[in-house]
Amino acid sequence: MTASRFLAGLTLVALLAAPLAAQSFGAGARAIHDGDARTGALTGSDPTLDDGSHYDLYRYDGRPGETVVFTLRSDDFDAYLSGGPIADSFELTDSDDDGAGGTDAQITVTLSGTGSFALLANSLGGGATGRYTLTAESLGVSDPALDLCA
Repeated sequence: MTASRFLAGLTLVALLAAPLAAQSFGAGARAIHDGDARTGALTGSDPTLDDGSHYDLYRYDGRPGETVVFTLRSDDFDAYLSGGPIADSFELTDSDDDGAGGTDAQITVTLSGTGSFALLANSLGGGATGRYTLTAESLGVSDPALDLCA
């Protein structure tokens, strides 16, 4: 095998691996940005967690050091919001049930690493369905030295 064919093969592997890494996080993730209010609905056809609760997956791409408040509100079910940073892998690190008052959920996170954060808009109880609104509000970058976009 020549060096050029080997390098071409490595390039192809790298190109194919990028979408697979995103898919392992969740190919169906919807984008949410600062100032957005995304409406959605948990339905019986949505994916479920081990407890039988349905969820929708979102992705926020911000800046390392940025603090963001995410709020999940629903009149139809007891809202539960969880999330975690997206890097080489995805792990839920933050969650809340009633932090926004009543049965609404809210988490405040400071983004690290890549600045990408995954969110699961979810219900507290298994099988619950209904409409919801997910909002994102950036409070800015806590350490200006981390703000590479300024």
